[in-house]
Amino acid sequence: MILEIDYIMKGFNFIMNEFINKRVDELIEEYKKYGQIIIAYDFDGTVVKLDKTKLTKDRDPQIRICELLRKIKLYAHLILWTCRDIKNTTDDGSLYEAILWLNEYNVPWNEINKNTLVDFGGSKIFANIYLDDRAGINESFEILLNFYEKITKKVENLANE
Repeated sequence: MILEIDYIMKGFNFIMNEFINKRVDELIEEYKKYGQIIIAYDFDGTVVKLDKTKLTKDRDPQIRICELLRKIKLYAHLILWTCRDIKNTTDDGSLYEAILWLNEYNVPWNEINKNTLVDFGGSKIFANIYLDDRAGINESFEILLNFYEKITKKVENLANE
């Protein structure tokens, strides 16, 4: 039984690595074509730890996500994609509180809940990849980290030529 599980896990890991590598290659092609990729990321639970016992301003950052967004901003158009309400300016769950938090922790963003670069006319914004704690955040993180490592090597190699 243990050997069967080990065999299945090796197969799963192989498939996941193939998937991640394919997505990284697709992002690199998008970067080559447009000079940047578009990343939409969620706020609660993604860049900030989800802790409803604390006010937004007192919540801790998801360090690995915040650091990645800071590094990757040179190569990406970053969109904060959140359910927080722009109309609510006083409640702790407001978009205003989220923006204050992002600025305090130096988490970059270009737009909020919209994409002015690519508009399909619907309510869902276009992005090359989405970072969301409720939708495969670990896989998206790995894809973006690998993209960042590969694209910075390519830029360094071009600079050295």
